[in-house]
Order: sequence, then C-alpha cells, then structure tokens
Amino acid sequence: MNQSLQSVFLSLLRAGMYARPADASLFPVAEADWQQLYFMSHKQTMQALVADAVATLPPDLLPPAALWQSWQRDVAGVAQSFRRQLLTLTYLYTRLQVQAGITPVVLKGMGLAVCYPNPSHRVSGDIDLFYGTVDQCRQVNDLFRSWGIPVDQGANEESLAMFNDVIVENHGYLVHTHHLTRRKRQQSWLAERLQSPDALRTIRVEGTPITVLHPTLDLVQLLTHALKHLLNEGISFRQLADVAFYLRAHKEQIDAADLRQALRLFGIEDFAQLVFAFLVDNFDFPTADLPFFLPKTKNKSSKLLEEIWKSGNFGQLDERNAKRPDSKMGGKLFTARRIYRNTFHFGRYAPGESLGNLLDKNMDFFRAITNKKK
Repeated sequence: MNQSLQSVFLSLLRAGMYARPADASLFPVAEADWQQLYFMSHKQTMQALVADAVATLPPDLLPPAALWQSWQRDVAGVAQSFRRQLLTLTYLYTRLQVQAGITPVVLKGMGLAVCYPNPSHRVSGDIDLFYGTVDQCRQVNDLFRSWGIPVDQGANEESLAMFNDVIVENHGYLVHTHHLTRRKRQQSWLAERLQSPDALRTIRVEGTPITVLHPTLDLVQLLTHALKHLLNEGISFRQLADVAFYLRAHKEQIDAADLRQALRLFGIEDFAQLVFAFLVDNFDFPTADLPFFLPKTKNKSSKLLEEIWKSGNFGQLDERNAKRPDSKMGGKLFTARRIYRNTFHFGRYAPGESLGNLLDKNMDFFRAITNKKK
C-alpha cells in the first residue's frame, strides 16, 4: 500500500474512531485501491471501525457493490462474535460465582470494548480472565475439567479452554514480565496493589456486570501486553486504538503521578511515551487527554507506524512471513531473527524488559535445539 493510500486508510480509521463522517474529498478511489483498503482493515483488525466511516460516504463514492457487501458481512460477523463472547462471559460469571464463589477479572476484551463508540465493533480474539492468584487460577482450571471442558495448560500459568466456540484464556499472573532485576519487586507490587480497596471496579457491558481493574493496573497490563507482542511478532492499529479509547474514557480517573510511578517500576515509561506520541501523531489524539506528555518525544513514532503497516495484528498477515522456512528449526531461526530485529528497533524504549524477553526467547531456542539433538 503506497503512502497516498495509507493516508486514506488513516483518515477513514480516524473517522471511525471519532464517529465522524469520512472525508469525501479523498474519493473516489479505484477498485484495486478499495481491495487494498479492505485487506488492510482486516490486517489491522479494524474492519468494523473503518467500515463505519466508509458507510458515511455518498452512495456514488462507496466501494464496488460485491466488495461492500462482503465488508458489511464481516462487520456483522464481528458484532455476532461480540454477542457470543458476552453470552459466554455471562455464563462463566454465573457458574463460577454460584459453584465456587469466584468472580473473574476481565482483562482487555469487553472492558475495552465499552470505551468504543460501538462496543460490538471492536474485534476481539478471546476472553482473558484473571483470578488474583496462581492457586485460584488452578482451581478454576480444575473446575473447567470437572465440567467436561478440556484445558490446555501453557507456560507462565496461562491456560486455554473453549466454551461455545469462544476461546477462554485463564491467567495466573496479571502481568508476566521479563525484567531481569525487577521481577520479584514487580510481582510484589502487583500483589500488594491488588489488595487495595480500589484495585477492582464493576462496569456494565450492555447490562451485564463485569469486574475490571483500576485504570493504573489496566494501563500497565495493556502497555506491557502491547510491548510483548511488538517485540515478538508485531501489533496492529487496534492495540494502539485500545489505549486511545481507554485514555479518553478514563481521563478523569487516571492519576498521572501514580501511573508514571508504576510505569517506571515496570521499565516501560519510555514505551508509554512512544505510544502516546503515536496517538498524537497518527490519531489526532488531544494531548490534553493524555495522563502526561513530553513534547520531545513527538514525531518519534514513525518507526512504530512503519512496523504496524508491515506486521499488522500479531504478525498474522505480515508479508515478510512468506519467507518463513517450512522446517521446524528453520522456523525457529526465522522467529529469532524477527525478535532480534524488533528488539533492535524498539528495545531502547524498555531496555530492561526487552533484554529479558530476548534472553528468555534465546533460552527457549536453546532448549529446542538441545531437545532435537536428544
């Protein structure tokens, strides 16, 4: 996608984000350009928000009929997925509370969707639930198994289960960090903070009450999660839009000093500044709605923008992946090179976390080679 078409896409995305009409002066565009805009909306998992903007164009400027019909079906599918997730979440909340007196904390997902102009137009992959402690997470996994639901145990006390065609990911840790010298202090801070009276809140999603985190904890979790994916496989505009919508919705509740202290502890204050600069530079986000902003970081987000265009959502449609070797070991080497590249470009914004992530991934690669030799 050339720069001219990228500008059109960003204009549509901003219009969808702020629920305003699309800029009709940028149209018409050729059918091939509409195909690229449609593909990019999927690559960035922003197909519904961009479609909301496209729908405001005059009829003679809309995409070709067949493409527009497909796009509208996709939007309906995003909304249907939202309803299915909300139904699944309601079921899980009720059953866990009745049978075990457990109230999960919802991470990302629905808690972010309510910040969007139309919550059902935020694309969400799975339901992420946190239970306060590793032991309670394990208890929930055992409950799932007793219900006849298979649980796939992953690393770092994370596990996956499937309900009603919806993936549910259980988390034993709120934030899994890689920082070499601060891990214990970070986990201790999180444990202590989670005991505070204001650590959790109840919000409603279309009438359904769910438990979510205090804004400081939420932003630490959101930003560390975005950094993890940026370093490993890539992120999309959706991860940045999530931060933008969250900041706008909670600007009166965010204590800037409290947030900066937490970001410094987790070694991601500079990364947060990079994200804030990106929002200002590319989403026309008002600096007044940011918790804090250092003008010197402005215009430093061009490399992040370039990477987002290439990688998209978790690198799933990254064209660079077409060169990935078929062999298992070749694939691991390919992944290692990608992590080194991303760390080189973005590790400076969170050096402790980035170096720890790189070392952990090197250990995984070393173990894979050792196991293969055995």
